[in-house]
Amino acid sequence: MYRQFIPENKRLLRMAAEAATNNPDLRSLLDRLHAGNTAYDWGDDPSFFSATYHQGQPTHAGWGVCRANVRRYLYPGDMVVYFCARRGKRKSATKYLFVGYGTVGQRIDDRRLIWTEPLLQSYRNHLNVLVRYEAGQAIQHERFEPGHDDWEHRARSPYLIFDASASSFNLIDPLHVATALPGAKKETWHRKKSQKVRALHELLFKDLGVPRTLRTSFIGTAHPPINLTERLMRRSISIEQLRSSLHPFTVV
Repeated sequence: MYRQFIPENKRLLRMAAEAATNNPDLRSLLDRLHAGNTAYDWGDDPSFFSATYHQGQPTHAGWGVCRANVRRYLYPGDMVVYFCARRGKRKSATKYLFVGYGTVGQRIDDRRLIWTEPLLQSYRNHLNVLVRYEAGQAIQHERFEPGHDDWEHRARSPYLIFDASASSFNLIDPLHVATALPGAKKETWHRKKSQKVRALHELLFKDLGVPRTLRTSFIGTAHPPINLTERLMRRSISIEQLRSSLHPFTVV
């Protein structure tokens, strides 16, 4: 789960616009975020936008800033299912969108490799690399405002690169699965309105015996990750089977 919102703080908006002056990719992302017709993240983590802009497909995205407590436990072959919580102004409803799934292809524990390994050169342009190196020393590298005061802690968890051949994301027309009104502790899934939403809910929650869905906070900031590994094992469902079942929900 990641949240998509545009800060209401005018100073931060101005700083982001200024940073984009000499960064065409950042300017393009800001334009898309303000248009409100994509599921990109403010800060681009996972780097769905950067992967699309620089490599042509969001399936080349990397994940390297948020959820450090989750990233440290993931290895090649593991799969992450993504939802986007899209909110407008502070007191507006939050829409929950199913974005897709990513299979980890590479785990970069030492981010120096991003700056030295030729095969990783394209990732140096991604907006979520978080760190660069000067004279062997780690330097905060965030082109997007606001930055993170705890960037060193976040960078100690690995930078994950998805396997494009085993990942699928829909950022342009993602399935709107649920809505949460301001102050609601839980989101309401649109199972009665959409057969596709009902099928996705059954696949990820009901059939696997998951007792909760996405949102767990009245203020809408807490969306603790859900570990499906043991639940899949108890039902003898492989990651490959789940990936195959999820794929139709990502088709544009």
